[in-house]
Amino acid sequence: AEPQDIKFQDIEGAVPLYARLRGRYGAMSFSVGPRTYEGEIGFHVLVTFMLEDGGAVLVNRGWVPQGQEGSVKAPQGIVSVSGLLRLPEHGNPFVPPNNLEKGAWFRADPAQMAQVAGLASIAPLVMYAESESPESASLQPVRAAAQWTPPNDHLRYAFFWFSMAGILLVIYFLRFWRRRT
Repeated sequence: AEPQDIKFQDIEGAVPLYARLRGRYGAMSFSVGPRTYEGEIGFHVLVTFMLEDGGAVLVNRGWVPQGQEGSVKAPQGIVSVSGLLRLPEHGNPFVPPNNLEKGAWFRADPAQMAQVAGLASIAPLVMYAESESPESASLQPVRAAAQWTPPNDHLRYAFFWFSMAGILLVIYFLRFWRRRT
């Protein structure tokens, strides 16, 4: 499907949405992590993005290996970014809170990141970038690591329920078949 062009005022009601945003990358970027990709430790690079029609949104440009976070530079000038616009990942008890004083980011929090970047307002959503036009000439993040895929547990559920059915059949035969013989 082709991404929809979306304006800042339409962002809040559009979750999740495959969208295209036009604007400029801000100067502030955040390294969120650590995150792993194919067994290697790295970070997701999130950058503030100022939309042409006003307002801002965080763009997750992708994953970079540890130690190369500063090597990723966003394209300059007007950029078109396409990807999935959705709520940021939820926190859990095993992930520490962000430490704003030290610049240690463990999860994407648009409100906190806007505060640090000095932005008055930011959309409560994150754009998980799949493509940019024009591309940056610097090191490009791995976008596949930032793509969101809904959980697909069908095989696990099927195995569980068929196992339960098999176990119940065994119990039935042990309980009632023995009585008949």
